[in-house]
Amino acid sequence: MNRNQGFVLLEILLTVVILSGSLVLIIQSMTATLKAARETQNYMTALFLAEDKLNDLIQKKKIPVDLTESKEFPEPNDKYSYILTTKRMDFIEIPEDLDPYVDKINEVNLQLSWLRGQKVKTFHVVTYLFDQK
Repeated sequence: MNRNQGFVLLEILLTVVILSGSLVLIIQSMTATLKAARETQNYMTALFLAEDKLNDLIQKKKIPVDLTESKEFPEPNDKYSYILTTKRMDFIEIPEDLDPYVDKINEVNLQLSWLRGQKVKTFHVVTYLFDQK
């Protein structure tokens, strides 16, 4: 009878160890998932802010030449800042089918930055926009 009680106690101890190890792994995976979700949210916010800033430029008929602008976004996105530069691409010839609509081609560089803990994260976009005639 004493041997069976010892065997049951060993089974219970082994079950507790296995469950404890499983619980630790589950908590670690949940923590990693939460960190990834937070990081994804930051990148999505940066993407939306970049899209908004580029749409502001597109709505202008003429892109400002040799612009360098560095600002922080207003609240609630005040932890994000950007550097926007434009450069006229005079050496690129405009195709004939676009000639009635397009005046000049501009290279636009947009870099968004934000602080994540003690690290600075960045998101960089380079695109080309046309001046409309």
